[in-house]
Amino acid sequence: MTAVAGSASPGLRARLADALAGRSGADGVRWALRAAAPRAALRRELAALLPPGQPLVACRLVRAKFKPGRRLNAWYDLDLGPAGRRAVAVTWEPWDERADPPGADGQAARARRAGGPAEQEMEAEARAEGLAEPFTRLRTAAPALGLRAQVAPLDPTHPHLVRLSSPRRVPELLRRAGVPAAEADGWTVAAVRYRPGQRHVLRWQPAGGAPLFAKLYRGGHSARAARVAGTVADLLDHAGGGIAAARPLAHLPAEDALVYPLVPGRPLTGALGRPSAALAAHLAQAGAVLRALHAAPAALAGDLPPRTLEDDARELDRAAGHVRFLLPAAGAGLDELLGRVRELDARLGRQAPVFTHGDYKADHLWGAGERLTVLDFNTCSLAEPALDLGKLMADLRWCGAGSARFDPAWALRHLLEGYGPAGRELLPRIRLYEALVLAKITVRRVRIGDPDWAARTAAVLARAGELAGELEADTRRARVPQA
Repeated sequence: MTAVAGSASPGLRARLADALAGRSGADGVRWALRAAAPRAALRRELAALLPPGQPLVACRLVRAKFKPGRRLNAWYDLDLGPAGRRAVAVTWEPWDERADPPGADGQAARARRAGGPAEQEMEAEARAEGLAEPFTRLRTAAPALGLRAQVAPLDPTHPHLVRLSSPRRVPELLRRAGVPAAEADGWTVAAVRYRPGQRHVLRWQPAGGAPLFAKLYRGGHSARAARVAGTVADLLDHAGGGIAAARPLAHLPAEDALVYPLVPGRPLTGALGRPSAALAAHLAQAGAVLRALHAAPAALAGDLPPRTLEDDARELDRAAGHVRFLLPAAGAGLDELLGRVRELDARLGRQAPVFTHGDYKADHLWGAGERLTVLDFNTCSLAEPALDLGKLMADLRWCGAGSARFDPAWALRHLLEGYGPAGRELLPRIRLYEALVLAKITVRRVRIGDPDWAARTAAVLARAGELAGELEADTRRARVPQA
């Protein structure tokens, strides 16, 4: 089989090299992700993994991440017509002509396409389970383009992914965990999130029943996640007031995975464009959830890792490399924001660390009638309480930005009503985290492949800087003695 390397024109290779190095700016990155020539090259390489006659109807970009001069990662959803859909992860890296001359299809090029022993073994397992079809291979590489691609369920960093993706194994896995399950022919499995080397979420769907969700971990971390989720669920059950936590249905220690039932309702994200009494009540419940978590006995925190505002500042600093490179003015503003945040962090009184959720956002809060359920306890930590409150306010500001009816001050008022009087004392730190996290989620969420990436990134980072500036001014005024 001839690789794309053999058909890659010097012009395409040169333009890709400029894009990956960042020399052609954000437009160059967007060209690599969306323009006809690179997309055609990608489609040819993916089509080479399919048997003759198997259609590749569409290749939809889901997410992208760019590190100038190092790599461009992209995740796609493939529409294969009657054969269904499949998730694919693609990496573009600078091409080394010394290692892979144009048109070469020798032993080194073939080895790159086939992958190492772990990948080959996992691919063989997927084939034996019937999970490879309609693909003839689950991995490929086009060395002369610096392109690598792998197809779900291939990921050697999660060696149990194939087993967990096999419908015929689902009942066995559940019964082993003490959960009654229907027979094997009644299940389907789909990838909700396919992130090789990072994380995976699978949807297990029984015939005629409610779906289950399998969340994969590494390094045995599922055990701690199960303990924390159970602790939070018990805590909120005792708190009352219609608040709850998603409790794992099963822990699969051998596969390092947790299985969750479907949570009723919908995330608060979908309600932000229509402020209502129901939304106000759910925001108050969101505050009550945090009050219960933050007041939890220290012993319940167990071995949770510590986390400070400086940790979040460093994460933003590392994640913003592409912004500094492609948007120097916005990058300078971001560096100014980081300086302000660090100065304010030292000036404003820090609170004692408590049990925090760590990723408290609207997508993790599901409302159903008078009940609110919180999800995802992977990032629980020992941190100051303002982390959770500021994170949620930044997320609400982000998610509600498209609605002229959404008012962050209104949301904060109802959130603090549920949290209680102690929330007012935390306001300066809440505002500080809100400014920092708003910048952080902007850097991570605005998709670099979108036409408005530059304008939107610059605008929201500027707003984050304004929030920090407003807090800075209020802090100065508070220090001035009154006449």
